[in-house]
Amino acid sequence: MTLTILNKTSFRLEGIESTGVIFWYYFQLFLSFLFFPITARLFPKSLDLGYGVNRLLSLLFVVFINWTLTFLGIMSNTQPGLFLCLMGVLFLTHTRANGGNDLIHIMKLKYKEIMTVEALYFICFTVFLLVFSFHPDLYWGEKPMDFNLLNFGFRETQLPWQDPWFLGEKLKYYYFGYYFFASLIKFAGVGPEVGYSLSVATTSALFCTSLFGLFYLLLKRLKLSLVGAICLTFASNLQSFSLLFEKSNNINAKYFWNITRLFKDHYFAEFPSWSFLFADLHPHVMSYMLGILFLFFIFYYLKNLKSIDSFFLFFMAIAWGSLIATNSWDFIIYTLVFGVILLSKLYFKRDTEAIKYYLKKPMLVGLLSFFLYLPFLYSITGGRGVSLSINKKIFHSLSEIYMHHGHWWLIVLLMWVPVLVSKRKTLVKNVLLHSDGFSLFLATMVVFIFAYFFQLFDYMNTTFKFFNQLYVLWGILAILSLRNFNFYLYRKKYLIICILTIITFNTVLIGGVTQAMAVTEYRPLRSLKKTLYGTDYLSVVKPEHFGIIKWINSHIRGTPGIVELYSKSFDSSGSLISTHTGLPSYLGWDNHVKTRGIKSIQIEERKRNIDFIYNSNDPIKVNEFLISKNINFLIITSNEKSRYRARSIRKFKKYADLFVPLHQQNGSIVYGIGDFKKYLR
Repeated sequence: MTLTILNKTSFRLEGIESTGVIFWYYFQLFLSFLFFPITARLFPKSLDLGYGVNRLLSLLFVVFINWTLTFLGIMSNTQPGLFLCLMGVLFLTHTRANGGNDLIHIMKLKYKEIMTVEALYFICFTVFLLVFSFHPDLYWGEKPMDFNLLNFGFRETQLPWQDPWFLGEKLKYYYFGYYFFASLIKFAGVGPEVGYSLSVATTSALFCTSLFGLFYLLLKRLKLSLVGAICLTFASNLQSFSLLFEKSNNINAKYFWNITRLFKDHYFAEFPSWSFLFADLHPHVMSYMLGILFLFFIFYYLKNLKSIDSFFLFFMAIAWGSLIATNSWDFIIYTLVFGVILLSKLYFKRDTEAIKYYLKKPMLVGLLSFFLYLPFLYSITGGRGVSLSINKKIFHSLSEIYMHHGHWWLIVLLMWVPVLVSKRKTLVKNVLLHSDGFSLFLATMVVFIFAYFFQLFDYMNTTFKFFNQLYVLWGILAILSLRNFNFYLYRKKYLIICILTIITFNTVLIGGVTQAMAVTEYRPLRSLKKTLYGTDYLSVVKPEHFGIIKWINSHIRGTPGIVELYSKSFDSSGSLISTHTGLPSYLGWDNHVKTRGIKSIQIEERKRNIDFIYNSNDPIKVNEFLISKNINFLIITSNEKSRYRARSIRKFKKYADLFVPLHQQNGSIVYGIGDFKKYLR
């Protein structure tokens, strides 16, 4: 009912896509319920039987099975293929969980936790979907690249993927997140345009519910876990609050942007709520939820070492390996976290027998995760190499770091220091040295030290990728430290600690509200109504492109190659056809292609070839070249007309037997080349 009302007032979806949003939500709910016996089988000693991570785990498992079978050539990434995988998962649920009666029993048993998780999911999903409807235009930041990959994933049915911005070359980039959401889009029957917004909202909701599951596992307190999940999902940073007091800052797009641009030399770092509000469907955003899922597996494993079986370890490998294929940076970070936690536990155990559980089994799971995701590792061979070096030049000041995630430091200090300085040795020993929070604290400090003194590739990327996750890790520590809150609350001399903690939380939550207000204010085209259609802005700023894109998406199937004018990275007006259709382009954003492992000499050669295609006065040679490069469609829009000679472009119209005009609108034309007809609907 709520989604239907919001559709009429904010989403403004028509036809099958309005129904698709409802199906998107209820399909996940249906799958979550049916998969619950498997999750309960994996986490029988968790108070919620793992329901907090159940929805994410069920989706991940179905997509992983389809991804693996597609790579092996057994099936394809289509709606029927996904349906078969779903049926296989349901069969597994029935056989491994002893029939459907278990589902009814555990749902009755954990009714309160299930309702809490579903309420959390629905709130996050609708809030972020509603915010997106205020600024749906897919052109800010790296959204064009994300939309291009999502569109391509929607069209492509086989693996490995080719690079949609470098036709004919395999994609040497972590793409599993795009495959994940493209699969959900296919299953729900919505288009990528609406699917993009649904994917962003789903990412935020799965992050929040997985956080609840993690906190409930560690804290065993439902209300505190609920509050913690909401706070970490919606909280901002201290920078968002401090900017409110600068006279030159209004709550607008500039304010929103500056929240994360807080390090010197233009370095920056994000955090979950900002990324979700910005609606960036980038790998680092999609992996937020997977990082929490893996942490859940880590701590459940450590709490139940001797009862863990191979079934659990298999799913743990899937969760761990998903970070490799979704955002390899986070795989490095969370592997480092896992290693430090294991070593710290082993140190305090001082038991040689414990090595089997703390080192041998995790190493086997790690090897299994690499094996399970070999299709991805195969696809990135030949890409950009990894370089590790010591940071010798740029060091961020502690004040800058504090403005990014220091509020979590403050809460940890407020909750831990009085315990540390107390004379209660038993309390110190039990609450800190042997607690999950202390081992996570050690791991977080190691990640922080690594990010401060070392760099992978370059220090800008290291700052961005590592500090994103440091915000999350410190946030988890802050929520875990709240287990001591009641200890202070009922002792008058410690009441100030509780007051300062509440003020700190309110400060970053206020920042969360103001950054949401700021991003909804960013509406350059205020003539457009709120919607989830992310390409509507083109009807105003690029009407000639808008018509061509609509025609292509309606009339061209598969992934035939196209050629259009190349562009620089972050040029929101460049590579528009490939971006909004998913058709692989001969060359898209140049520097982004370079960061995926394509050599500069190859990129420059393609630029010269595109110049030859549009500027040459020899139509026969151009036609032969296009066919040799598997380019089936050529695009003429205002972009190409502004760059190339009019008399040279006229050759396409003059030689209609070589370049078949297929659709013309507002002066823009789509031409077919070679055997293009097999791609027409």
